[in-house]
Amino acid sequence: SDFITNPPESSDEFIDLLEEISQLKKVTVPELKRQINLCREQTIKLLSSYGAVILEEKIKPLPIFNVKKQKDKVKLTKEQKTLKSIKALTSLTKTSTDINQFFQLTLSSLIQAFEYDQATLFIFTQDKKALTARFHETKNDLPDMNNEQIPLIKQPSIISYMVDRNTHLQVLNHRDKKWLNYITDELSELVSYGPTSLSLVIINQRVIGLISAQHTKSDIQISKNNFDDFCFIVEHLNMCLSITTKQHINKAI
Repeated sequence: SDFITNPPESSDEFIDLLEEISQLKKVTVPELKRQINLCREQTIKLLSSYGAVILEEKIKPLPIFNVKKQKDKVKLTKEQKTLKSIKALTSLTKTSTDINQFFQLTLSSLIQAFEYDQATLFIFTQDKKALTARFHETKNDLPDMNNEQIPLIKQPSIISYMVDRNTHLQVLNHRDKKWLNYITDELSELVSYGPTSLSLVIINQRVIGLISAQHTKSDIQISKNNFDDFCFIVEHLNMCLSITTKQHINKAI
């Protein structure tokens, strides 16, 4: 709590502490942040219910750092970051059966490896008529998209296109005429921020949702190598999820 109230000048020192705590709790850093923020919200609500409003300002939020590597640390290449993400997901299959940890680790990895401004996991509703944002990671303090719902009533769409062809997709400009019949007004929310990479989340051959990763500046181009690596990480996530769910079923049996 002292590190939150009086954060160190070095972002690396604070990040190292979060990583150390996450390892002790056997959760990812994004999940640890979520738990801390949830605890803060619940504490504020409790204080408010007792009329202790004056104490609410004492409950500080997590500090926000500009995530920059210290000069004395070696900067990882994109390829090294990609490999690190793959190894982390693989290791998680040995220590966790909580698929939410896999999702949060993947979103965080996509932002770190490819410098996307935000990454979101969308899950299909039971009737497949909408997508609901389950997890959202951002590096620029963009609006939280958690629980945001996108209708899928109008067909065809870029989503039905992906599902029918079991393919990944990148949308560099959602106003391009080639998307005219595939991006509905509702779906424009999904791709309007900027160049967007999309990949299906599949567990044991069942499509459950998709991951969207975006740059918020329209002039940024997604290179073929970056898009291929983005797809590779999500495909590896799918493999890890399939392995993990099968392990969980076998243990239950």
